[in-house]
Amino acid sequence: MKIKLAIILSFIFCFAASSFARDGARCNKAYAANTYHPLYPDLPKRPFDVLKYELTLDWRKIFETHSQRFSGVNVLTIALTASTPDITLDAGLMKIDKITVNGMNIISVPQPTSDEKLVVPLPLSLQNPGTSIVLSIAYHKDTVLNQGIYFFPKGTYDSYDKDSIPEDIAYTMSEPTDAHFWMPCIDQPNDKAESEISIIAPNGIETSSNGRLLSKQPYTPTSTIWHWKSDKPIATYLMVANASNFIHWSKTHERSVMSGDTVHLDFYAWPADYYQDSINDGSTYNAQYFLSRSTSQIMTWLEARYGSFPFEKYGQVPVSPFAYGGMEHQSMTTIHRHWLRGNDQGIAHEMSHQWFGDKTTCETFKDLWLNEGFATFSEAIWAEAWGGNGWYMNILREKHDGYFNGFNTIPIYDPPENNVFNYATTYAKGACVLHMLRRMVNNDTIFFNALRDYSNAFAYTTANTSQFRDYLGQRLGLDLYEFIDEWIFGALHPEYDIKWAESQNNILYLRINQTQTVRDHFTMPVRFFAYHGASIDTLIFDNYLRSQGFQKSLGYHVDSLKFDEDALILSTDTVSYSAGILPGVVGTSSPQHSTFNVYHDDGELLCTFGITEHTAAIELYNSVGMKILTLPISGGEASKRIDTHHLASGVYFLRYMNGSANEIRNINITR
Repeated sequence: MKIKLAIILSFIFCFAASSFARDGARCNKAYAANTYHPLYPDLPKRPFDVLKYELTLDWRKIFETHSQRFSGVNVLTIALTASTPDITLDAGLMKIDKITVNGMNIISVPQPTSDEKLVVPLPLSLQNPGTSIVLSIAYHKDTVLNQGIYFFPKGTYDSYDKDSIPEDIAYTMSEPTDAHFWMPCIDQPNDKAESEISIIAPNGIETSSNGRLLSKQPYTPTSTIWHWKSDKPIATYLMVANASNFIHWSKTHERSVMSGDTVHLDFYAWPADYYQDSINDGSTYNAQYFLSRSTSQIMTWLEARYGSFPFEKYGQVPVSPFAYGGMEHQSMTTIHRHWLRGNDQGIAHEMSHQWFGDKTTCETFKDLWLNEGFATFSEAIWAEAWGGNGWYMNILREKHDGYFNGFNTIPIYDPPENNVFNYATTYAKGACVLHMLRRMVNNDTIFFNALRDYSNAFAYTTANTSQFRDYLGQRLGLDLYEFIDEWIFGALHPEYDIKWAESQNNILYLRINQTQTVRDHFTMPVRFFAYHGASIDTLIFDNYLRSQGFQKSLGYHVDSLKFDEDALILSTDTVSYSAGILPGVVGTSSPQHSTFNVYHDDGELLCTFGITEHTAAIELYNSVGMKILTLPISGGEASKRIDTHHLASGVYFLRYMNGSANEIRNINITR
């Protein structure tokens, strides 16, 4: 979604690319108009399902009166899922002129209520589950408020661009719940439907909308009607209509996953920006260069990670003034005109939404990070594609800083309604969580295949955070409950106080204390980098207690020890040398004698531990601390075997738990 430009103006100059990441985020919107229209409705859905919207927008009056006044007709195809005496839709800032139900006029035409609901009574014969209803609503809007639908006349000054616009422009912008200000609908993301949008505009005005253009025909001698149809179900906040004196041009993208399969690319720009093609250094608008140059290439990079582009068309239309960087309207992204000076990172962010946000949509805006965290993470994927791991990490460190420099005290999940588009958590932290999960899986083929499968499993419908956790955990063979609880459902981050020392025989000792107050501990793999001469060794420990000690024989003297230099963990830390943690110093104790031993035996691990007198367990973790399996041990058993044929090469950890005993062994698997 978007970040309001007025709010992030100073932030943009510090973090230029990330500032444009909110295609539509409304950081501090009061939502006064939506007092009775919550972002987080109680589920299940209403007792009916909208199957299709057929919307006709007559925008001639907008350009004649230079205002937001227009008329429209929305024909909804509805299936009742439960008995109901009426159809309750969301509608505001409009006057209802006529309603028919299956062709029958509603005599006393209802109007939107003060809580922005339109209640349409149903005849008794049409109130039963399974009933099909065609509901036609004719309406008009006489208010001149820029909400849901926007109009700006030629010459309007854009304070962000510090420039005046060269043409009249009308466009819609609905996220999160402003679609009901320009059409009666279900204004929530959890009810997708088919969609056709027709726009009537004066001759000479170009329009754009979701999906493919079915027809463009004369409507009157002075006007034209454009008819668009989405090829996949769509949420109402992703529906869009745009109209201005645009130049339109097209290209074709060949999908990288299937030769000969193509995506139609549509581009729009004002003549002043289209014909300015001689300067491409970012000092002025150059629509042909900055839109045509990178769109197909970015699509190829994202397809390599996420699979085939999910729609038959992808378009981009620049608008101004615009309170956001961009908005991922399904198959037709709206961008700020300023991006015509160059912003590949923003284009990558918005395009990735076509997979995560449009193809698979958050069930409610509690789950918005499933849209925005993925799109912000995709900025780093874009950077990695052309610049390698160094640029990938540059973007992730930028997100790290964006989190710590912003309002970061709320959880990612279920934020306050006036902070649902909070950049620090929904965007930056969401991206860092996906980065941490990627590093923890430590196998890009497995990780990105799992993301691709998640997108396909919930294709053209919605998903919530619990569904993401359960599906991805099953797909990866990992228990993600604790990870998601810590990083998504919980707030803030770990704070580490780390002490280290080295004995005379080159044994490294560590004491890791977590000092945060938000929760007792975060269970995370922690990485240290031991510098010795010209060499650097990576040391990984499974930190699962608030205060925990580790030791490791290195065989060399450590010149310096760094913590988390590859930015695995979103955290704060202090690292210091402290001889007080060495064995024999007051306050420490020597390691206990161990009875837990592990042997490699023909593709299996043989674990011996002596006869147990009560129930115990062995847990297997990968190199970054993700639990792979738990193996219960019954009383009387003295050994267990673990099949390793399915494990990839790498470092693993075995934890043996028996009463007060809690021992860990590092295991190397090679293929």
